Amino acid sequence: MFEDLFDELARKYSEDFNWSFIPYTNKYFIEEAKREIKEGHPLYGEIMYSTIKCDSNDDVMYVISEERYVIIHLTYSKNIDNSYPHFILLPNVEEALIYIENKYLKEYM
Repeated sequence: MFEDLFDELARKYSEDFNWSFIPYTNKYFIEEAKREIKEGHPLYGEIMYSTIKCDSNDDVMYVISEERYVIIHLTYSKNIDNSYPHFILLPNVEEALIYIENKYLKEYM
């Protein structure tokens, strides 16, 4: 379901669209999120799977428990502040893709 909905969104904006799939076998973004999310962070301990990433910034979308989606702005640094990385929690895939489309239109169109 997610793949079909995302493909539809990507086709709508063709090569200008700045989000792309992360292959299921690519664990890099999962490991980076785990490294950045410290104890005390609201996402600490969540099991997550990376799905797509923004090619224009450091945002990565993950699916977490209860089929919720979270977009994390990775910092690629060793923060000790547990308020980082910043994130947006979305209740379902539809809301996640609406958020991505609106952000794309606002920031890049």
